[in-house]
Amino acid sequence: MSASFFSNNLKILRKYNKLSQDKLAQELNVGRNKIASYEGRSIEPKLGLLVDMSRYFQITIEDLITRDLSEENIEKCIERYYHLNYHEEADEHSESSTLHVPVEMIEALRQKNDEVSRIADGFESFIKIEKEEGGENMNYGQAHSILKVLRHLLSYEKMFISGSLQK
Repeated sequence: MSASFFSNNLKILRKYNKLSQDKLAQELNVGRNKIASYEGRSIEPKLGLLVDMSRYFQITIEDLITRDLSEENIEKCIERYYHLNYHEEADEHSESSTLHVPVEMIEALRQKNDEVSRIADGFESFIKIEKEEGGENMNYGQAHSILKVLRHLLSYEKMFISGSLQK
């Protein structure tokens, strides 16, 4: 992987998703120093972690290691991943099965997505403060699981929004 774009792409994807190295490390169940080392090109991840990163960022492993994402639209890579993983059968269906959504509805959905994303950021900050202050009544594992599911739902909604606006 020495001639790949992986290190730079990891940093680009992390920033695109507004994640710190700590947060990404938590999401992938690795230490923050691993993320820093991957971005700094001092080590390369194992295949299993590449698969996890591909799934997390919703781009193909090929895009993650062979495309320069600083010059390519990340959303195109996400669409390619989504198409390969979830819509292989869509090409076989007729044009009549295509969903047409009014632009006004898509824009309203985008605004709600942004609002929920800000709420998720606030929830994440709340969890962090509670943990630092030793909140005894907080189930941190459950709170992080809820936050992770919410972030994934928001990313799927973003894909839907970007896909709907391109049609």
